[in-house]
Parts: sequence; C-alpha cells; structure tokens
Amino acid sequence: AGALLLVLCRRLNTAFAFQARLADMMISFWISLGSSLAAIVTAFEPEFHLWPLPQEVNCAGDVMYLMDETSFRFYGMGPGGQLTPLTTAFERYRKIIFPPSLSTGKSINGVKDFQLNSLIVEVASADASITLQTDESYKLLVTERNGAHLEANTVYGALRGIETFSQLIERDVTGIYRIASCIISDKPRYKYRSIMIDTARHFVPLEVLLQNLVRQCWSSVLIVLSIDRM
Repeated sequence: AGALLLVLCRRLNTAFAFQARLADMMISFWISLGSSLAAIVTAFEPEFHLWPLPQEVNCAGDVMYLMDETSFRFYGMGPGGQLTPLTTAFERYRKIIFPPSLSTGKSINGVKDFQLNSLIVEVASADASITLQTDESYKLLVTERNGAHLEANTVYGALRGIETFSQLIERDVTGIYRIASCIISDKPRYKYRSIMIDTARHFVPLEVLLQNLVRQCWSSVLIVLSIDRM
C-alpha cells in the first residue's frame, strides 16, 4: 500500500508540474501576443490627433512649450489681419483652447521653461470673399526660435490653421497647457467639401443640427445652408 501511494504521489506531482509548465507557457504566449499587438497599434497610431490630418506634419513630441492661459494672445497681422472672420475666431478659439470652466486663473510666469504666449497670424489678402478658387492653404510654425507663427494667403486659410493650432494643445493633470514644437503645411485636399443632413425622412432636433455646424467648422467644411420648401 505504501509503494502504491508513493507511485500515485509521483504521478500526481508529474501531472501538476506539467500543468504548471503549460500555464507558464500560456502566460508567456499571451504576454508576447499582447506586446506584439501593442506594437502594431502604436505603429499605426498617429503621434498627434489632428483632424483632418494635415498634408505635411513635422512635430517633435519630446519638445513641449508651456502656455499661460492668463497672458496668451492672438495677433492679426498683414492686410487681412483685422478682418471680422479672423477677429471673431480669435475670441472663439480662446474659449476652445482655454475653456472657462477649467480655468484656474493661475499664472506660470515663475516657471523657467520656454513659454508660448501668443500666436501671430499673418494674412496676405484683405479679400474676405470665398469661392471654389479661394486659397485655403496655410503654414504653421511652433518653434522656440519663431514662437507660434501662422501664415496664410486668405483669412480662410488662417481659420484652417487656427483650428490645427488648437488641436496641438493639451492640458495636463496639473492644469498646465502645453503645445508641441511643430512645422505644418496644409491645404484642403478638395476644393468642394460638403455633407447633407436629410431631415425629410428623419427628424433631427435643432440642437443636433447646431452641433453638426460646429463640427463642420472643425473639419474645415464650408457651410452653406439651403432650405427648400415644397
């Protein structure tokens, strides 16, 4: 009986050892698979979440500049620097970049790191009309040497560049705003961009329509309202 019990114990130990080894192998497999999937996702994930993605983007993710919400300013320069669409955009985007509900009212003037306190927007033309031939291109530079500088031939190119600029800014857990060092050149891929909201077959609340208008601005869509009455 003692010998039989000893044989049984040895077989049980062998079985448990095999199960433990199998469990270790499965754990190693899933860890390796997870690492591989993470690497694949990282490889396809853009470094910066810009929408729409500009045609030329050169950003240094390890270089971040501080932004002081209490002193940051927009400055319009050039013949089109004081056009109404641009000056109203300055007011609108200040609230988007620094939401009043998240404002701490604290200055970061005591911080020794380089601070970005303004965006200079230079518009070459004072013509505010818009057609399918309107130049909406822009070039945005955010560097320690040049600060933040946006160049555009028309006010509409400047608006596209300000939207891109706003998307480069992030707010950390301490409430400090930062922006990456970037050089971006962009223009719309298509001259004509549009969407249609069919309210004849599907009722759409007014609030949803207004939200779509805001999001079209984010996506650099020219807004034209057309109402047909049958």
